Amino acid sequence: MFRQYSTIWLRPLGYISLLTGLFGLMVWLELKGPGMNLQVMTPASPVLGTSEYSWPECLQLLLLGVIALMAAHSVRLLPVQRPVSVFLLAMAGAASIRECDWFLDVYVRDHVWQLLLGSLVVTVTVYLVRSGAELRIAVSRVQTSVGFALIGSAVAGLLVFSNIIGHAPLWIALLGDDYSRVAKLAIEELSELFCYWLWFTGQCEYWVDCRRRSGFGRGRRKAR
Repeated sequence: MFRQYSTIWLRPLGYISLLTGLFGLMVWLELKGPGMNLQVMTPASPVLGTSEYSWPECLQLLLLGVIALMAAHSVRLLPVQRPVSVFLLAMAGAASIRECDWFLDVYVRDHVWQLLLGSLVVTVTVYLVRSGAELRIAVSRVQTSVGFALIGSAVAGLLVFSNIIGHAPLWIALLGDDYSRVAKLAIEELSELFCYWLWFTGQCEYWVDCRRRSGFGRGRRKAR
């Protein structure tokens, strides 16, 4: 029993440690290190620069990669939850494509990211529609899932909060002549990083739930 309760407490402590480490690293980079690299002037963006090379952007992609790996493992881990797991994997893929849109436009071809994103959405939508009863059963199993709720909160934060808080006219109106684009970029990128960390936390909880129900590591392969 002690081991069970200690395991329960280890995950929250791990999440807190990761959050502290991520944002502590950002503060250290800006105060003591070389900086977060929020503005980079390139031939493709010679005037305003881009934050695509920044430390927050790199960490966002790293978190998305881990999220995608956990979602992919969940697809194999618990077949009865496969439609939901595929949906979560597709969400991670869509977010990764969106985060790489600048690189795809500049170094591959303009608007190629929209084509990739559209293809992914259509493919997954067709799969979910064809899943039918499996999808309904899988959705019913995650209605009270803490992990799924955290993922939903993270996506809502990315789509709504980070776009509002990173809206340049808002900060121009608030700061007037004191407006600095790099400050606006820092607020935008760090708020996105927090949302991705929240998504990562939710995906961890979903993966742990799938692992527990599949009996992974205990010699049982069938879901409860």
